[in-house]
Amino acid sequence: MLANMKKRTTYLLNAWRETNLYSDKEKIALEFAETLTLISGNRITDSLYQQTRQFFDEKEYTDLVILINQINSWNRISLSMANQI
Repeated sequence: MLANMKKRTTYLLNAWRETNLYSDKEKIALEFAETLTLISGNRITDSLYQQTRQFFDEKEYTDLVILINQINSWNRISLSMANQI
């Protein structure tokens, strides 16, 4: 059952706002990740920061920021090497 749930949440990741498969904590993490990933057109507002911190303590928040930036870095390295993502 857990494997099926993980498959569903993975398949619906691009529609995370429209589904109820994700917890509030997961949804705020996804919103934060999208905003940070697209930082050139967005910014981390005080409101988004506060909402995120409601679910993530200092260590978890730091880990989240590092994880998002690490994945973004890998994607940019891959693209710069002419790989398809």
